[in-house]
Amino acid sequence: MALTVTFGNGGASTVSSLTNLVDQEAYKLLTESTTQTKNGSSLDSGVVNVAAVSVPGSGAGGNVDVGYNAASNGFTFDVTSAWNSVKNVLAKSETSENLSFKDFVHVDVYLGGTGSSNVEVLNAKRGNITTGAGNDTVTVSVVSNDSGWVNAFNIDTGAGNDTITVKAGTAFNSASAAGTGGIAAGTNVVNGGAGVTDGSFTSVTINAGAGNDTIDLSGVKLASSLVTGGTGIDHIIASAG
Repeated sequence: MALTVTFGNGGASTVSSLTNLVDQEAYKLLTESTTQTKNGSSLDSGVVNVAAVSVPGSGAGGNVDVGYNAASNGFTFDVTSAWNSVKNVLAKSETSENLSFKDFVHVDVYLGGTGSSNVEVLNAKRGNITTGAGNDTVTVSVVSNDSGWVNAFNIDTGAGNDTITVKAGTAFNSASAAGTGGIAAGTNVVNGGAGVTDGSFTSVTINAGAGNDTIDLSGVKLASSLVTGGTGIDHIIASAG
């Protein structure tokens, strides 16, 4: 199966169990969606560099810029409209991939193979990340607008010498390049519009699988974390929460 990436504005916030891909798809998580399929160094658009993908929604919807990095043979997906204008992204491949996602609410990534995957998720509220048997690197930065919906990540990196890092995201009202570019109208945001970036609303479950893994949660103050290192010599730095 080639890499497929689907963007949508479905009902992610009402899914109580975030762990089962079949259940998510059956629930119509991506009822209003735009699917992109990998074709060499492009995704449907036919161009190597950047393509803007328009994603419909119950409101105005939003836009995602799709980029390709030849040096890493990887794709970047950046919500260029306001945070919460494109809620969901689902990426699936039977092989390893290098993928970066920025400013989605909910990110689901399911990768396989024995190669080394690199997955970066920035400024997200929840999601599921599963990688294959290679030496994988997963980096997640967390942000939440409030505690009213699910704030949780499930990360499973399978066998291999994996590196998993969970760190703070960037405030919604930050004008820096790392910021989200604002938040969609009508979205409730605590802390005077900044939201919560230290993970104190967020629960994380990590299964690093067999191998000599490194897991670093020192950059956040998580509401809760359950970490399974698996067989091998693992280095785990706990959350400050």
